[in-house]
Amino acid sequence: VFLIGKRLFSRRAGCLASLFFAFTVLHIQLSHFLTVDVMLTSLVMLTIYWCVRVMQEGRFRHYCLAGLFAGLSLATKFTALPILLPFGFAHLAYCWRRGKILSPAQWGKFFGGIAACAAVFIACEPFFLIDHKEFMRQLREQRDMVQGRWAPPWTLQYTHTMKGLYQIKNLVAYCMGAPLGITVLVGRGYLLCRWF
Repeated sequence: VFLIGKRLFSRRAGCLASLFFAFTVLHIQLSHFLTVDVMLTSLVMLTIYWCVRVMQEGRFRHYCLAGLFAGLSLATKFTALPILLPFGFAHLAYCWRRGKILSPAQWGKFFGGIAACAAVFIACEPFFLIDHKEFMRQLREQRDMVQGRWAPPWTLQYTHTMKGLYQIKNLVAYCMGAPLGITVLVGRGYLLCRWF
């Protein structure tokens, strides 16, 4: 968190982001119970860090490291799949700024990073190949649960909740804690006012 904040903004921003993250209530609780989400968060943050390096410098090793940590993230929890979006964005941003949007060498680096991601994912999640049918069945089951087509008993608490407001309430009350959650919402409001 610190390295991302420092690289994108300043040392002060990195310190502040690290402080906020250190006091995030949900992360503290999940660390206490040693859930998979703590490891996933670390791997996702490492992926984002290397994506920032791809965006700024575009070196092959940065692509490979971003791919490595994206693969580990996916092997930890497949819901990390959207982590490939910042990877693609970082590549396109670098190419666009440097006028290399059609550069075969740069696209080779990108596909090398994707290959690293796939190789690490398969090495760390071999059941994707060993029992692909069951792997996909379980993914479909989770998708159906999230989309409301299948409602196991533990998800009934989410029925009839107001979309958007429910998530914000839980973000503030249970994920970040009231002081940090309110600070984040006020900061977001401030940024939106500055943009418009």
